[in-house]
Amino acid sequence: MARVLVLSSLSLTGISAIPSLSCVQWSDDGQLLLQTRNALYIMSPEMGISLGTLTSAIRQTPDARNGQGGSRLFRWRKTVISQRGGCTHQWPVDCQDFAAVSLGSIDPVLRRVAASPSNVTADAGCLLAVLNSNMELAIWGPVKNRLIGEWTQAGLFLIMDIYPTGIEWSSQADFGLSPAPQIDGSLLAVGNRAGSVSFIRVNVDGTYESRPVANITLSDRWLTHVAWSSWRLSESLKCEAFVACGVGDGSIVLVKVVQDVRPIPAAAGFFPIYELQATFEVLDIRPSDSNGRGITGMHWVDPVLVFFTAGFVHLYSHVNSDEIWSGGRAIPLHTTSLAVSSSTLCPPSGVTYVPSDDILVVSLTEGSFHVIYSLSTEPTDVPPSSKTTCTSTEMSRACRLACSEVEAETLSWKDVNRIHGFASYDYRGTYVWLHEICQPADFSYKHDAKHVSMLVVAHLQEEPGDDELVGYIQHRIRSSKAYTGQTPVALLRPDFLHLRESKKLSRILPDIIRVLDSTSPGDVVQFEVADYEGELSADIRNEFMKSLSTHLFGWDSLFRQRALLVLGEFCKQLSTQSLATACSHIVSRIWCHVLHALIRHMRGIFRLVTAADVPFLLKLTWNSTLPSMPTTLVQQAEDLKRLIRTVVPHEACSDQQGLSDLCPACHTRITIEDISTAACPNGHVWSRCSITSFVLATPVVRTCIGCHRKAFLPPSQMTDPRWLPVEVRDSWLVADLLEAVRRCLYCGNTFVTLV
Repeated sequence: MARVLVLSSLSLTGISAIPSLSCVQWSDDGQLLLQTRNALYIMSPEMGISLGTLTSAIRQTPDARNGQGGSRLFRWRKTVISQRGGCTHQWPVDCQDFAAVSLGSIDPVLRRVAASPSNVTADAGCLLAVLNSNMELAIWGPVKNRLIGEWTQAGLFLIMDIYPTGIEWSSQADFGLSPAPQIDGSLLAVGNRAGSVSFIRVNVDGTYESRPVANITLSDRWLTHVAWSSWRLSESLKCEAFVACGVGDGSIVLVKVVQDVRPIPAAAGFFPIYELQATFEVLDIRPSDSNGRGITGMHWVDPVLVFFTAGFVHLYSHVNSDEIWSGGRAIPLHTTSLAVSSSTLCPPSGVTYVPSDDILVVSLTEGSFHVIYSLSTEPTDVPPSSKTTCTSTEMSRACRLACSEVEAETLSWKDVNRIHGFASYDYRGTYVWLHEICQPADFSYKHDAKHVSMLVVAHLQEEPGDDELVGYIQHRIRSSKAYTGQTPVALLRPDFLHLRESKKLSRILPDIIRVLDSTSPGDVVQFEVADYEGELSADIRNEFMKSLSTHLFGWDSLFRQRALLVLGEFCKQLSTQSLATACSHIVSRIWCHVLHALIRHMRGIFRLVTAADVPFLLKLTWNSTLPSMPTTLVQQAEDLKRLIRTVVPHEACSDQQGLSDLCPACHTRITIEDISTAACPNGHVWSRCSITSFVLATPVVRTCIGCHRKAFLPPSQMTDPRWLPVEVRDSWLVADLLEAVRRCLYCGNTFVTLV
């Protein structure tokens, strides 16, 4: 390979890291987590994020020898969770023994980081569990802006009396429900020195308090590693997953976790309310017995468990099926001599699976790569043919060449490109890693300020062809599920990397347009919401918000429509050919679904409507009766308007009062003519809230990271409710709608607060 195409390189001065499989990992929000010794860097690639100018973005200037220029380099947005606060718990206070002082209290470093599924925070994002060397486990969440803003310890800070050693958060549980209810079925597994594993569920009600679910004793030795498999739907309303727990003696214990949801009586009956139950079973099968060889890393590539010992990669499958092998495999790693310290005895720093090629790519700390072929049929380290370009030697050389191109000096035999962490960027041939150039033969002291780590994104394999790329995009969107909690930007992040190339985009644009127009009329879902005739209470409002959120964000077909919209808007920004028609059709389909859901919910609670709710309801019915709307929606809006007039005085239902707003600048009446902007006769132009259609005349708003639409903050996140207009403050209906909508109604991406 004469040259490696480097897409991004970022120098981190004074930064060092502890190599591990969790050092570089992706969260479900599409953010890259870099676990260094003293800080956790949260990196967001610029593709798909629309927040005006990239003043907060960072980009490494390419080296002159690279010869690629900056046209294809992309930038990152960065924020940091720092360990600067030191240790909260001082172990020497409990014990004066010298060992208590050396437990990590003197120079604490980060040991493990685990990201929760998305859509579990107040702003519908991820939480992070961070474990340090002082055996302190903390849950972190964003304050206002997860891209570049502050993260803080969210809720309870844990000092575990069980001395945690390993953590991992499960993916979101799939119960086969449609629409997917807004419940969190994820669990945080914590292994400890007592030989037991604890399962913790974090409340997603805004308090983020942790609730212990179970504690299972597995061994009388330390648990060094914990790894979750994905959830698999076993039967209706029930799913199962496996937790592999690595013990200090080299053995591995499997714990089977089964979760099911049971409907419980609901006061209003808008949508079923479910109760989660979990059971745990320690299996008799052992992927690895006690052999005295320490486990250096462990990861699931469903349904295969991948774990490492010195010089070997082990594979274990317990599935009895004709489609995949079962049992265990131990594949020795072969040394690729690229530098002075090349050795297969080094621990792994990353592992990733490439589905299109059915290969497993493993990186070791000393900079070498190792490829396992035919993972799902019959794993082997022998290439299937002599023409195979993706080999262990070629990938190792390509990575070292990429490291050489981004460094200031040419690498010599004494220089080792020490890889701290490694992951796939697009699940094909583009990879991201964090490395540091060092010389193991040089024993001179190197203080922290001299450590320089480099974050690199590069193609180490051939890029996908045009038809192949279109097929990937189409499959990714068609197979996407709403229950995962992912956003469209996070879902399409791997494909944006290739679509940003103008020449390639121009070639495949006709195929992209066909993908955008692939929705059939049958994809529009139909549902009903039960009428409620009782009194308004806190429980009723809570059920109402959950039902709204479920129908606005829980349908798979609606999520795919939003993913198509994000795809079309991204291509529209980079292409000279117009995509406006295709995107407008998708927006119309999305907006029709949103209006259907809102109208049906408003009809269900129309007896609880007050005069303060009427301005919003009139705007809603006006939106639903526009000429472009389907006749069924128009009829439902007219019926709702007629029902409202039976419970609210006629003077409160005046169109002149409800369908007009006061200009915040000159107090002139503004008649609603557009759902996105409001212009008064004196020339003042204002944006409208993308959720309520009221005029936005406050700086305290939230902004969608995908389409840049703005909306009012929910009242629970407002320090002073006077920032909200009177029409919003006085209406319980509008307040509950703002609480229920945690993501953009149009593109489905998360909001951030910029001010």
